[in-house]
Amino acid sequence: MLKDYFCDIDIYKNQVELLHQRFLSPIADGAVSFYRYYITDTVTIGNDRCVHLFFAPNNSQDLGFSGHVYITMDGRFLLRRTIFNIPFRSQVNHVT
Repeated sequence: MLKDYFCDIDIYKNQVELLHQRFLSPIADGAVSFYRYYITDTVTIGNDRCVHLFFAPNNSQDLGFSGHVYITMDGRFLLRRTIFNIPFRSQVNHVT
């Protein structure tokens, strides 16, 4: 049971699975038709200048992540930091 809580998550995969619930990754192929993105700021993380994006599902009734991604502005467009939140209504919990 603990392995379900403390597992590695590959955000580069199109689908992210958490406790047997699948979510579309905000950086997946086709994610731009599911998520809405907002540029909120430019920040420096370490020595990297990054754009800070907030994202959420286009439709508030859809089951998807909301959160923040920080992408380098050096032309490589690397993910520097990510914060993913799952909606409460997803019913992802420890009760099985």
